[in-house]
Amino acid sequence: MAESTLSLTVEDLRDAIAEFVYGGSGDYSDGTFTAQEQGVIERIRKGGMRLAYHPPPIMGKHHEWSFLSPVATLSLNAQITAGTVTYTHSNRRVVFTTAHTLTDATAPIYKIEIDGIDYTVDSRHDATNLVLPVGDNPGADVSTASTYRLHQDDYTLPDDFSRLIDDFTFSQADNAWYTVKLVGEARIRTMRQRSSNANFSSSDPQFCAIRPLANVPATGTRKEVIFWPNIVSAATVQYRYRVRPDAETSGYIYGASDHSDMFHYACLAEAELYLDHARGPMYERFSEALAASVMADSTDNKPRQLGYNGDSSDGMSTTGVGRHYLYGAGVTYKDFGVEK
Repeated sequence: MAESTLSLTVEDLRDAIAEFVYGGSGDYSDGTFTAQEQGVIERIRKGGMRLAYHPPPIMGKHHEWSFLSPVATLSLNAQITAGTVTYTHSNRRVVFTTAHTLTDATAPIYKIEIDGIDYTVDSRHDATNLVLPVGDNPGADVSTASTYRLHQDDYTLPDDFSRLIDDFTFSQADNAWYTVKLVGEARIRTMRQRSSNANFSSSDPQFCAIRPLANVPATGTRKEVIFWPNIVSAATVQYRYRVRPDAETSGYIYGASDHSDMFHYACLAEAELYLDHARGPMYERFSEALAASVMADSTDNKPRQLGYNGDSSDGMSTTGVGRHYLYGAGVTYKDFGVEK
């Protein structure tokens, strides 16, 4: 499907900035701009995109763009329980009677439950041995063959993940009757420290929390989602999240043609600030385009129905009046919920 011809590309923004700052043809790629000038153009472009993605408040309210809130899918891995294990404390190795399937990369993201207690995995020694950490192990040999559960409950989120917008929902095939509720990270750790996990050995996760991973200078800060109780069966969950957008280096930018003016004048406002060291006409034009974009984005794709406002006492049978509440006219609020 073709993109609207009114949509701006990264190259369009570079050209507009080049013409505004340096004059001439305004063609960023025509070979007339030095490496230093191209660097200035890129810094201005990134500044303009930051201004557009995170705009100043309008009438005291901060707006979040709906086009920066996509839906993503996450696959949850089933637990591994084949065979039995023993533990040798002298080398902190868990020995499997059936070879596990973890790799050097995946082993540390799993936990292993032995005799009802979870331990973190330090590393993979080989196909039948895992090594546990110094401070998180049974503390003595487990010589009697024991059942176990290898389970992954923590998952790294996409590089552009900023924050969760709504609950994780399961696929229909998973036959779950609830969503995964977001709670505080400390709440998950509190529940994990108890032995109550054993009471939920056949349950899907019911709660989750988002937490940052330790910053890595080469790649920056990322986040992960942690679930409780322990994940038992493979499942697929979907979630909507706030994007931490890239500046992009080619192609189209977020927002399509609906918000191209706003991005265009945001970049020119940054160019104006670079040249004059003050806000001026381009920033005023950006403010006008921003107000128009906010108004459009605030009304686009809003629900026409917000749900049934009642106590459900009229019945909810498949063929009864309950179907009216699910599929018929519902609650309206400030024009939302009304089909125009």
